[in-house]
Amino acid sequence: MLTSIIRKGMAFNSPVAGLVGIVCVSLLSSCATSPTASQSAFRFRVLRYQPPVQGASWPANPAMADDPEGTALKIAAAMQHANVEQWLSSWEVSDRPNLSAQNRASLLAQWQPLKGRSFTVLGRVVAGADVIVELAVVGSQCPQAILQLPLKRSKGRWWLDALEPSSEYLHWETSPNKIVDYIDPNALQKRFAAAPETASKR
Repeated sequence: MLTSIIRKGMAFNSPVAGLVGIVCVSLLSSCATSPTASQSAFRFRVLRYQPPVQGASWPANPAMADDPEGTALKIAAAMQHANVEQWLSSWEVSDRPNLSAQNRASLLAQWQPLKGRSFTVLGRVVAGADVIVELAVVGSQCPQAILQLPLKRSKGRWWLDALEPSSEYLHWETSPNKIVDYIDPNALQKRFAAAPETASKR
């Protein structure tokens, strides 16, 4: 089923409920609403790298599937290179979408703006047992475009997961329940540097 994700003025169609596409966050819109304390009486953490980490230093290899940021960059690279099969392999088998030809065409159209761009890791949203990794799309047509990738951990690795489009975790900027912390980017940079470069050049 196709759903539309509306966030700060821009809408993108997604073939899976909760999978957020590219959203431009430079514009404000009355379409964006914030949850109230009565809607959810919980607290969750938003962890931001300060400064953000350049994804260009990441070696694209399967070993980084143990790392949510590495997994997110691997998925983003699949989208950037219009590799639907690799994107599908990022879902656990039981959750894997069954895409129609129309769904595939819609995905490829959404991913087109990623071609030739680079990514910067902004941070994570800790969504219960899951994690949402946020990547800035550098050089996109929007002044600031963000890719949000919900991930879950299962069988020793991270997989794409589906969240409701209205999830408070996806709209954390307007949530009164967020707790924002800053994390040192050095540890992530060291993980990228230590990962064996086993992937072939694209």
